[in-house]
Amino acid sequence: MLLHTIRLAALFVALALANLAFGQAAAPEGPAAAAAPPEAGSVSAARAKPFEQVVKLWKAGLSEEFLRRKIERESVVYELSTDDIIACKTAGVPESIIEAMMKTGGPPAPAAEAVVAPPVEIAPVAPAPPVAVAPPVPPSVPVVPSVHMAAAPPAAPAATVPSPAPRVDRSWDGLVRRSPGVVLFRPRWEPGKLSFVGDEIRWLDAGDEARNVVLPLARIQEQFLVCPNDASSDAGCYEWGVKTADAEFRFRDAGGKREMSSKPLDLFTSLQALAPNLAAKKYIAKKE
Repeated sequence: MLLHTIRLAALFVALALANLAFGQAAAPEGPAAAAAPPEAGSVSAARAKPFEQVVKLWKAGLSEEFLRRKIERESVVYELSTDDIIACKTAGVPESIIEAMMKTGGPPAPAAEAVVAPPVEIAPVAPAPPVAVAPPVPPSVPVVPSVHMAAAPPAAPAATVPSPAPRVDRSWDGLVRRSPGVVLFRPRWEPGKLSFVGDEIRWLDAGDEARNVVLPLARIQEQFLVCPNDASSDAGCYEWGVKTADAEFRFRDAGGKREMSSKPLDLFTSLQALAPNLAAKKYIAKKE
């Protein structure tokens, strides 16, 4: 009997230990830690803003009209900030060019549509009864005697004003232009073609269109010839140029300084015919 009791007690202990082990079983592991976010890429180097190219071309002597047409023709969006506008103004860029760059930012946002209130129904109002009105008394009309007016003489035909003769455009090939500023890595004289077109002087550079020049006659303050001190007449001058308020443009025959050429004097007389009131000077250079 005692042995049977001991066996039952051992069986209960074993069952209790099994239940305890089942209740303390390890919970399943959670999901793995999230991967670290990828590292941010390196910031690309800041590029030059498009308006700086316009400032550079203005300082090179290109005209206001040429730069404005260039901005309107190209598909560059300038997106000028307040600091960019101040930088352009400090560099002397005209406001018309700054405004042309500002217009490339896209059309303005459309205006918000007006909210229309729903119609309000108005109750019909009964018409008022008609009021008897006395007939108006016709005013007495004075009799005015008829007056015979003499016919006006026919107007004289307007005088015909002759239209001005059209200006003839001219061009000169085989010229070289003095490169502006300090020249280190390119020739001092660059070849190209010079033209008088309407009220402008245009230089077409043979190697780089960025060095093209469109110069309105209104900006020119002086034209000049450079002649050697032994020249007997203006035909011996070897260089022609013009000056504006802030720049100088000099041209020679591509053959060289001492090459006999009629182009400098031809340029001088052609511009003198276009602008007879323009200041003209002659500078004497020492003989080499």
